[in-house]
Amino acid sequence: MNELSDKIRYWNPYVGGTLLGVLLFLSFFLTSHGLGASGGVNRIAVAVQDLVVPEHVDKSPYLAQMAGGDLDPLRHWIVLEVVGVMLGGFASGLLRGRVRLQTYHGPQITPRTRWAFAFAGGILMGYGARLARGCTSGQALSGGAVLSVGSWAFMFAVFAGGYALAWFVRRLWQPGAKAMAPFDLVAILGVTGSYLVYLGIGFGFGFILESSGFGDSRKLAAQFYFRELRVLKVMFTAIVVAMLLVFWASALGLLDYDDIMVKETWLWPGIVGGLIMGVGFILGGYCPGTSLVSVATLKVDGMFFLLGHVVGVLAFGESVGYINEFWNSSHMGRFILPELFGLDTGVVVFLVVCLAIAMFLGFSWIQRIIYGRGDPE
Repeated sequence: MNELSDKIRYWNPYVGGTLLGVLLFLSFFLTSHGLGASGGVNRIAVAVQDLVVPEHVDKSPYLAQMAGGDLDPLRHWIVLEVVGVMLGGFASGLLRGRVRLQTYHGPQITPRTRWAFAFAGGILMGYGARLARGCTSGQALSGGAVLSVGSWAFMFAVFAGGYALAWFVRRLWQPGAKAMAPFDLVAILGVTGSYLVYLGIGFGFGFILESSGFGDSRKLAAQFYFRELRVLKVMFTAIVVAMLLVFWASALGLLDYDDIMVKETWLWPGIVGGLIMGVGFILGGYCPGTSLVSVATLKVDGMFFLLGHVVGVLAFGESVGYINEFWNSSHMGRFILPELFGLDTGVVVFLVVCLAIAMFLGFSWIQRIIYGRGDPE
């Protein structure tokens, strides 16, 4: 099946984005963490490395911080969330009859060609995500919603990388007081209980992604040819909804903004990593989070992408020593957009909402110019 529209429709992108934004806010509210995917895949890959070559892991500063000595890289919230993402994606796909072994690809290429590009894109995505210290889930969504400068730079770099290459690979796709939140989950629920919360958040993440069409690489790649604006609509709707909820809750004293995870800014590594990931996005057709959903619904191209992603994160771990100076350059700490522009937080939040609306309208206008129609959604 190579049509962009399945018999069973995906959620409206604004609905998917709104629910994803609410989930992202709840993740911050309950745990202080946002969402993530690549970090969990990375830890699983490092755990395998630690089983096979523990001496090598102990000698690498990058790997040792996760698995050196007695450290267990799997005892981390993001690993549970990754498991939840796959369970959620599977549940959504199962409910809608989309769990079947198949390969999503464009009409002009074979499944084997699709597998090769999915693998190559996965490698670039894995390497770029580690270079940028986060992926489209952990950096763009989670960091964007809390106004991290590095995350916004990264997000635009991802789109820039994808759009820069899209034309050349079009054959792949065309036709104050302490607030009540965030909570200390371990103190309240214990370690097992906190893990169940992360698992549940991951489940919701995967379910929403799959229900919004993000397990279909054709729909994701269509963004870069202006055939569908699903990626833009879901991502920016989610960012705006979560951002508004985060700062409203902070203003009401329900959430302590200083206690939630705001991605620190390493500007140039983030931009370069974003460009690499953008290229990986248009080649591979997925990002780390969406590939997990794709694998959960038995998509073969997603499996090749995820395999490539593992190779990419492993390659970064082996080569980071050679680029360590660059990887740790331009560090600006917890640097947010109101500080960058010298504006009140409320003003910046309002401007981000306006930016999202302008992007929705602007991209739809470009779509009408190219295809003579607006987005089917």
